[in-house]
Amino acid sequence: MSVFKCKMCGGDLELFEGVSVAVCEYCGTKQTVPKTEDEKKANLFNRANRLRFGNEFDRAAGIYESIIAEFPEEAEAYWGLVLCKYGIEYVDDPTTANKIPTCHRTSFESIFSDPNYLQSVKLADPTAKALYEKEAAEIDRLQQKILNIVNREKPFDVFICYKETDANGNRTTDSVLAQDIYDHLTEKGFNVFFARITLEDKLGQEYEPYIFAALNSAKVMLVVGTSYENFTAVWVKNEWNRFLALSKTKTEKVLIPVYKDIDAYDLPEEFKNLQAQDMAKIGFTQDLIRGIKKIAQNEEPKPTVVKETVVTAENTNIAPLLKRAFMFLEDGEWDRADDFCEQVLNIDPECAEAYLGKLMAEIRVRKQEELKDLTEPFDNSNNYQKAVRFADEKLKTALISYIEHINTRNENARLDGIYTRAKNAMSAANTESAYKEAAALFESVSEYQDSAALAQSCYEKAEEEKKKAEEEKKKCDELYKEYKAAVQNEKTGAVKKAEANKEIASLKIAYNNLNNLKNSWQGIEDELFSVNERLNSIKAEIVSLTNEKAKLGLFAGKRKKEIAERIAMLENNRESLIGDIASLQKKKLGYNTLSEVESKTNRITQQIEEQNKIIEELSSARSSHSTSSLPFEVLLSGSYAPKVIYFPTLIFWR
Repeated sequence: MSVFKCKMCGGDLELFEGVSVAVCEYCGTKQTVPKTEDEKKANLFNRANRLRFGNEFDRAAGIYESIIAEFPEEAEAYWGLVLCKYGIEYVDDPTTANKIPTCHRTSFESIFSDPNYLQSVKLADPTAKALYEKEAAEIDRLQQKILNIVNREKPFDVFICYKETDANGNRTTDSVLAQDIYDHLTEKGFNVFFARITLEDKLGQEYEPYIFAALNSAKVMLVVGTSYENFTAVWVKNEWNRFLALSKTKTEKVLIPVYKDIDAYDLPEEFKNLQAQDMAKIGFTQDLIRGIKKIAQNEEPKPTVVKETVVTAENTNIAPLLKRAFMFLEDGEWDRADDFCEQVLNIDPECAEAYLGKLMAEIRVRKQEELKDLTEPFDNSNNYQKAVRFADEKLKTALISYIEHINTRNENARLDGIYTRAKNAMSAANTESAYKEAAALFESVSEYQDSAALAQSCYEKAEEEKKKAEEEKKKCDELYKEYKAAVQNEKTGAVKKAEANKEIASLKIAYNNLNNLKNSWQGIEDELFSVNERLNSIKAEIVSLTNEKAKLGLFAGKRKKEIAERIAMLENNRESLIGDIASLQKKKLGYNTLSEVESKTNRITQQIEEQNKIIEELSSARSSHSTSSLPFEVLLSGSYAPKVIYFPTLIFWR
């Protein structure tokens, strides 16, 4: 007998062999259940249902897929995929107290044509089939109700996705930043979906129809976050996952991650190929709005051919030739575009638009407005210079502005790089000289942001470090005087000698440990190399098997099971090898190279010699002076004069 969890409320269901429908004793809901074969399947279903309860539909779907791979005849797993696709959550009906479905993921596709639904009905026994059909009808009714609302909604240009509240119910920083972006975009005339404002008049209504309508109509989604956890919060991830899925079929849709106070490498893995925007960068808002204008086409496209070209008897063919040239540019046919521009120049040698076309072909740009996005300025191009020379005021101004934009952007990037280095140097500084070096960097970009103020702050901190160093020296001088008086006592000398002997004993133990490590070092390295070779081999095989599994079709369950078992065995082997590596690394006592071990061994040898000299000097002082007097000068003579002298609790400088 296996114990499954109720997919409506999470209570325990005790199932017996041959049962396909059960009634939960906790919520009273009649529901379909998996075939009771083994505990492993029960655990997988229960885990998938827990994730679905938490509205983590994509993760739940992944587990249902793994169940299908191992048990391809399990109807309930296909039905689980249906519930995930439509984001079905079962809630209490306030009038009847029964569990009823609510939809968090609307789709234009009817549930009755969904392949997973059809497969679940095909594999189910008559009793379970009837229940699937009944639940599907209710989900379809919900879908139609939502779509009726969706069809009445005005389209959006931008969808802002963010985390509204934290664990304590307080508004997040992300929400405040998202509202600032919302205000800027609405001022520019964009229709923006921002849940905090867009849904504020929808109290008492389901939000899904309005979210679904916005996800489908918006060409741009901005995902705003200040931490990895906020980017991957359940409802936030649900929204951007749905938008990414839509973008696979609607290529005009663009998702832009917008982050602050985190590293770009800390963004979710799904964003690694997307162009993210850092809110801390200068000009962030301007760049964002400009980019959105291009995508949403809220800005009238700039003509790449000047319409005012005067057509005379001598140049009646210029306009069509120019049109052809710029069409070839849009298609990336650079040589043909250049040829047509040359034909125009044969007719009119002072045609600025033809030189513009040649410039665009030269530097491989499809549209005129893309010139400002180039990495380096292009004003040294002969085609650019002639285009500016013969252009009317409008085109000339535009071309010059592109160069100015590139130069300004590059200069800002240079200044920002120095500024960032200076801030890092300031953060790491802990000495007078280090703070002065950071100050010099800030002074080199003194007009940039708060560099001048930070440079002054660095100088102040440098002065503080200088004073601290002077105070430390003063303390050491005072301690030196105190110790000079204390060593007059014979007992003090004996104590110091005992401490030195104790230190030598400790150093000898460390020396023996390091000497043993030196002798076994190459063996450890060889074994580490061997283990790493085996680990890399296992990793490669896991990748190969995973790729093979991903390519298998829906009914290749047997092979998928074999691959899953092999991967599980390889994972166990990998964990074991990782443990072996950790054990071998532990044997190296924290050292990375043999030279480090040898260097440390030499330092210990030197320390032992120094301690022996201290003992020798103390013994000599005791034998040549009275027991009531032990001049400290003996410790400052000979080889000790220029060195730091170490004692158990004190450090002195001569």
